[in-house]
Amino acid sequence: MQDVFIYDLRRTPVAPEGGALAEVLPSRLVGALLREIAAPMKGKTIDALVLGGDGASETPRHALASAGLVTRDGAWQLQQGGVSSMAALRQAAQSVAAGDLDLAIAGGYHVANAQRPASAFDLLVAIAHPVLPARTAADVAAQRQGLDTQALDAWAACSREALHGAGHADVEVPVRDINGLSVLAEDHSTGTPPSDPDPQNYAATAASHLHADLPAPPRVHHAAHLAAPVDGACLLLLGSADAGAQAGLAPRARVSGHAAVCEGAAAGPAAVATAVRRVLQQAGWRADELDRLEIHDAQAVSAPLASAMLGVPLERINRLGGALVRGDMGAAAGAACLARLLVALEHSHTQRGVAAIADAAGNAIAIALECKATT
Repeated sequence: MQDVFIYDLRRTPVAPEGGALAEVLPSRLVGALLREIAAPMKGKTIDALVLGGDGASETPRHALASAGLVTRDGAWQLQQGGVSSMAALRQAAQSVAAGDLDLAIAGGYHVANAQRPASAFDLLVAIAHPVLPARTAADVAAQRQGLDTQALDAWAACSREALHGAGHADVEVPVRDINGLSVLAEDHSTGTPPSDPDPQNYAATAASHLHADLPAPPRVHHAAHLAAPVDGACLLLLGSADAGAQAGLAPRARVSGHAAVCEGAAAGPAAVATAVRRVLQQAGWRADELDRLEIHDAQAVSAPLASAMLGVPLERINRLGGALVRGDMGAAAGAACLARLLVALEHSHTQRGVAAIADAAGNAIAIALECKATT
């Protein structure tokens, strides 16, 4: 098995569902990212495109056509709900490690008006295999771990402060229409700070104010603890050392391990801890050796829950602000989570990190990255 490296990453700005990206085809979102990634590759052919998405199965092929690119081994799409793009990245990493692929682009997209598979609305399947709604699963996990609303308020406030300090990531690719006019140039989500924020505007995000004007919630999670759904896309370029050298690319991180688990709906978001433990064992690391842990926190319980179950301090989790404040990118959430981990490691000049995502059905995937230490 050969080493797998991440050479590049790109994502579109995000917008609330039904917002600026509602009229943009998924293939054009992905196509814009493909052009940016392929530009510095000295004509090196990409072997495969692996997407996680919840739209039409032709999207990968149409995205390649939109970007004017071809692949040696084709393009395909995985549909696994919220963990789709992380599953796509894991599959691409496995193929590169096995020598089946030299260079692969993997990630995902989410557009609210994209065509959904009919099986998603099969009531007979839902009755035979029930899954808790995401918020209910998060409430159950919080209560099992003894986390109350005040603990989630504190994490939500911490996430907003982290986002305020981080600003915008440097990997955004503006979305343009067919005429080349800009549709969206920077993130537009409820938690994203303006370019020159007034500190007074953030007074209400303190933990003591998050639900002061709301009636006492009958559940653990309230509106401030739930990520807003957003549209967008995110891709990463993975490859072997030789392929990267031939394309003139410098590796940004090495994939040290990846793991997937399915613990069932009873586990819900707690399944992420099992996936992280498995990937740590595969990488030969201990939890206390992690410099950064990136958890997809579509519900506020996700990060405190992982911290309690793994023994990783909250100060090392989601240090650039997670999905709770940046928005939940649906099928693209896993790729966005891994991209944030890589940027966080580079910005903090640290080495070891794990990105993990879980859904309400108890499916979880984790990927470990190791960056070269810099000073």
